[in-house]
Amino acid sequence: CIRSTLESAKAHNFPLSQLIFETVESEHLDNNHHLTNILREYQEFGFKTAIDDFGAGYSGLTLLADFQPDLIKLDMALVR
Repeated sequence: CIRSTLESAKAHNFPLSQLIFETVESEHLDNNHHLTNILREYQEFGFKTAIDDFGAGYSGLTLLADFQPDLIKLDMALVR
């Protein structure tokens, strides 16, 4: 997936800084460490990273303590 994304961006002169990879905090993960490593690697490539539905799921502040994304999209219940 990452290889094809990089190849497509290069072929079309699309800036990597305009790509955002996001994870949904509401999905249960068995290995947060693995996820944070993947997201850090995406950042090293120049991609932005995001956590969607933050505050609605399993990881909560632990995910933020382990990984600081470029964007945090709050769960609607927190906003209300």
